[in-house]
Amino acid sequence: MKLAKTLAIWMLCCILSIPIYSQLNNDCNAGGAIGDNLLNNGSFEDGTLGFVGGGSGMDSWQSFGNIFLLESPDGYCQPVPTVAAPGNGKNFVKMFGTFSGVSVLIGPAMEAEAGETYVASVDMYSPKEEECNGVMFSDHIPEGNPNFGIVQIQYLDGGGVVLGFSESKQFDYKYAAGRWTEMSTIGVIPDGAASVRIVVLFIQPGFDGGAIYYDDAKLALKAEGVSTTNLACNDHVNVTLNSDCASDITGDMFIEGDYDDLTLDFEITNNIGAQIDPEFPIFNQTLNYSVIDICSGNSCWGTVLFEDKEDPTIDCEICPEINGSSVLDYSDDCILACYEQPILQLRYDDRLRDDLVMEDYEDFADDAMSDNCDNWDPEDVSFYDDYQSLGACVGTRLKRTWTVGFTRNDGTRGTVSCTREYFFAPVDLSTAREYDVDPLTGQYIIEPIEDTLVLPPASISLPCGVDVSPEGIAAFFDNPLTEDRDTDDNGIDPDELDVDLVVENNEGYAWGYPHYYQDGVGSGGPHAQKIDNEVCNLISGYTDQEIDACAPGCGGNRKILRSWVVLDWCTGQFAEYGQIIKSQDTQGPQLSVPNTSASVDPWNCTAAVNLPAPEHIGDDCDSDVTYYIGNTGGYSVSGNATDGFVLHGVELGTHTIEYLSEDCCGNIGRATMQVTVVDQTGPVAVSKEFIVISLTNVGNTVDEFQGFAKIYAEDIDNGSYDGCTGVSLEVRRTPVCDAADAQWGPFVTFCCEDLQGGGSAEINVELKIEDEYGNANIVWATVLLEDKSGTIPVIPPHMFLTCDMDYNDFSITGG
Repeated sequence: MKLAKTLAIWMLCCILSIPIYSQLNNDCNAGGAIGDNLLNNGSFEDGTLGFVGGGSGMDSWQSFGNIFLLESPDGYCQPVPTVAAPGNGKNFVKMFGTFSGVSVLIGPAMEAEAGETYVASVDMYSPKEEECNGVMFSDHIPEGNPNFGIVQIQYLDGGGVVLGFSESKQFDYKYAAGRWTEMSTIGVIPDGAASVRIVVLFIQPGFDGGAIYYDDAKLALKAEGVSTTNLACNDHVNVTLNSDCASDITGDMFIEGDYDDLTLDFEITNNIGAQIDPEFPIFNQTLNYSVIDICSGNSCWGTVLFEDKEDPTIDCEICPEINGSSVLDYSDDCILACYEQPILQLRYDDRLRDDLVMEDYEDFADDAMSDNCDNWDPEDVSFYDDYQSLGACVGTRLKRTWTVGFTRNDGTRGTVSCTREYFFAPVDLSTAREYDVDPLTGQYIIEPIEDTLVLPPASISLPCGVDVSPEGIAAFFDNPLTEDRDTDDNGIDPDELDVDLVVENNEGYAWGYPHYYQDGVGSGGPHAQKIDNEVCNLISGYTDQEIDACAPGCGGNRKILRSWVVLDWCTGQFAEYGQIIKSQDTQGPQLSVPNTSASVDPWNCTAAVNLPAPEHIGDDCDSDVTYYIGNTGGYSVSGNATDGFVLHGVELGTHTIEYLSEDCCGNIGRATMQVTVVDQTGPVAVSKEFIVISLTNVGNTVDEFQGFAKIYAEDIDNGSYDGCTGVSLEVRRTPVCDAADAQWGPFVTFCCEDLQGGGSAEINVELKIEDEYGNANIVWATVLLEDKSGTIPVIPPHMFLTCDMDYNDFSITGG
């Protein structure tokens, strides 16, 4: 707090552009009487109502900060006129802090001389908390709020510079009790000072709220003289602590007779001389005190005992004892459901019990106990229960009586008690409700609805073959990932968690049964609790009517028309509720089909593909399912599931074929497979049947006689072709003339050796036809080789003829 005040003073000095100065102790240099008030407008009656924090607005005062001059309430629980003005008139000043900082009232400077004693005071007020209930910004300063108000006497030199100050105690949250308190200070003018003034401050170190009201400011000179009054202390003083376990003690309480507390200073110490805070002293222990008159220096002493004489109290306004006879007599916080009574009465899990009706001692103490000095022991807190049945159709009262023991100041023991009353009510059948439906998805919103009977969804869809009893439905919807804590229903007195009165984590109960919700021992609650027979005043039962859900004889598919009846056997009223349960196959058959491939035929570059039967085909409910072909990409299909399907005219490439299967509920299963058509068919090879070729004489100077012939593949081909692509032609033969003839090539050769001395010879030549995919076909052709070339002519050498020679005469030219 000292740091906060120092910071506030520094900020004030910055605002007023004055140097930082030091605080002086309260002091007195005069024993005479306190003179008249030197302030002309100490009661703030002269000024303009409203905001005055801009520097002016009140006669004789400078004002800076969040300051208002008021005469009537402004909505934030300021004091009403009957308690507002202890001074002359009805106006008062309100200072508050919306933001951190200082608000200040500065009075006029009065001429003064060194050594004179001055007294300053102002009345301060902050409302009680209850006076401010419901207001937007409370003026109450709560406990722990660091805001405070003070009054100072400031000492100024001839140039108006502050040399120092003395100040009062801080008016803080401890004084926020809805009453006016005079805060005062006394001081002696230091050397060098030429004037004195009063300063009233509201200091807000942080951003906490609250406000202080100020009225009846005084600044007065204390007359000179020597006090002849001798102090006479009481030998022993007993002080009763207030409701905050603090003392409101002042110095004059120790003095015999009347005395001005302003000039008294006192100190309290223990038996070893350590100083004790008089506001929060040690109680029930004798302490020492000493008092000194700061004006005369006279002193006296004695002993003091601080006593706590307030007994603890218990708040009995929560669920008070009323001896109610129906649920209408109790507030909602005091009503429990009948099915919660065993949890308390059989002393099921302690945390769960405490959630229903508070029984934790520490929680009870924090919630209901009140004692100024906390002079009680948590070990002395206890309770007992009294269950009073008014009949199963009316309900049960629970009276829980709390007792707190404590030790009084004189050492005697005392107790305080409080009885709280609760009511276990039967289940009200008229409050039964259904789950909401999501308007976007049409699905039921299964989430806890507490304190009422909840009906299961009116429409439930299950796979075929699932058990449609309430037990089967609950098992189907139960989350396998959560651990169910099932009740054993043995009703024995529990040992820790031996009796599971609450079934936890069975999510299926909400679908299969009428139910209610109850918190459990574990997390994740509240949990649905089934009503499958008798619970409290309710009995439930059902009847079923079964019809086929799909085609007659479609196994495992059925529709149940379930009629629930929930009877309140106390009133005779009952609720009928219909539930449609469809156990129906909604999934199509499952198929898996292998991929297949085929080659085109030799003529049209298309294929007729035998489609494979599915490797697997089955259905959850229909044991006799078959298949058919769906989308083929435009190709025609023939056949049936028994003999097989054929896909016609399929071109080269990969094609997706759809297989379909329909069960007896009309659900269709789909699967696709890939048909890949490739060209693995060789071309059609055609060769000529009669080919005759003759050797040709080739003359050379080495050997006059050489027969030679060559035949090309095109000469042998007779229109070979491929259905998809163009073809290439190559030939070969058994080599005789040239070794290269053994390899495929564009032609083969013949020579004289092929005739083997004869006039002709038949020679076989292979013709290979190959398409662009490397598919080939070979055909043979027989070539008849003949030698019809004759001898090779010899040209005579060059000669010269005369003009009379006949060049046609071979006898001359040769031949």
